[in-house]
Amino acid sequence: MTSKKTLSIALLGIGSVLGLALSAEAQTVVNMGGASAGTPFATDVPLSLCDAAPLPTHYVNGPLGSPLITSGKLHTWVCKRSGSDIIIRYSASGSSDGVKKLQQPEANALSNMPYLDHTVLTGCSGPNVVTRPSDGKQYNEYTGCTAGPVQLPVNIGWSDVAGSSFHQTGPITTVVKPLDDSALISTQVAIVPFSFIVGNGVQRVSGGTVQGKVTNLSHYQVEALLSRQVTDWRQLGLGTAPVNADGSPAAVGTAADATSPVTLCLRTAGSGTKASLDETVMVTANEITIGSTDLTNGADGVYFGTSNQDVRDCIIGNLPTRPAHPKGFGYMEADQAFAAANPTVGVSKAYEVKMDGFKAYDPTLADPKENLKCGKWKYWVGERMNTRNPSSSDPATAALISATIAMASDPATIGILPAGQFWNAPSTMNVFKNADKGPVLFKSPPLPTVCSN
Repeated sequence: MTSKKTLSIALLGIGSVLGLALSAEAQTVVNMGGASAGTPFATDVPLSLCDAAPLPTHYVNGPLGSPLITSGKLHTWVCKRSGSDIIIRYSASGSSDGVKKLQQPEANALSNMPYLDHTVLTGCSGPNVVTRPSDGKQYNEYTGCTAGPVQLPVNIGWSDVAGSSFHQTGPITTVVKPLDDSALISTQVAIVPFSFIVGNGVQRVSGGTVQGKVTNLSHYQVEALLSRQVTDWRQLGLGTAPVNADGSPAAVGTAADATSPVTLCLRTAGSGTKASLDETVMVTANEITIGSTDLTNGADGVYFGTSNQDVRDCIIGNLPTRPAHPKGFGYMEADQAFAAANPTVGVSKAYEVKMDGFKAYDPTLADPKENLKCGKWKYWVGERMNTRNPSSSDPATAALISATIAMASDPATIGILPAGQFWNAPSTMNVFKNADKGPVLFKSPPLPTVCSN
């Protein structure tokens, strides 16, 4: 077994083994990768493609590789489907990989992404039996696994945006040009909203003292912040105060800081979250392109991260190596922003802020997704699953790819996803758009009354 595995890894290194499962050649394999927005799907939904017995197994990575792949970015499911062995993998990076990797044939090493080597349990904790709340289906789960990464070709690429929406720079040396996805098959499987988040140091100010959280920013204020036209919160009539030792905000009435420099926590070019922002929000200004990727720096400034996790760490911190920036402002997927602002353990160190009076997900409304469904919230796009055409020359692989995309496209799947309370099925939207930028178009009447408010 060891000699076979070593040989497989060597072959994968030169790109001559395509979709090969490291543990058994008879397994049918689908490797997915790209947008971090696909991670909730990879965390949960492949279970729906698996037989109930024997129990499927889910492997999740801990920190591994160089450059570092942070925890939770690599997922592998191993199970039986109709009695046959299958493996479904996910590698989260940026949406541009969900296009670029598929522009290459599988035999080309440029189609590869890093995946977890689940055949070695180095660093793994478990297995623990987990029950999915939505349907009671059970599986074994290993977490913190650190074997690998191994390089494998992508079969399904996830992207928040169309290839033409990539035309960003940031930081200045990182440039992504429009990508030609015309030869690919692209399926829109979900509507994904994004949100804005600020550190607890940022507050409203009156009479020289802080007065609590910022409730709203206008679209133009958001553009001014992200284009670096505004570098101090006082320019917007706001301010900051030192947070408490546990990261909670200073009490109302605390003296405001004499200066309140804005820290920006942004995404690097190639991110679908960044491209979505560029298409839907940055309509009169360009996002700043000068800054640092060093998230170990505690100074106020401009920081670029490769994932939603990096933006979260930039604002709320992730010790011992990543300090918090309580004066920070950033953007991320709505489910990730909500989780960062409402942690299940510990004190919240950040909060979400409305734009033009709306939030992507507003629990104060009868339908928290009303603003998204009605098009009142601007910062959203349709999540895509891309494949080559044909998806695979192997019939079994092509069938599994089709089943995976069909499962993702089923509106009922939204309810299974951990992000399901934030995402929306395209069929249940009251608006649509034919391009990421828009314009937003209304579906045929009658529309719900709430959409006219």
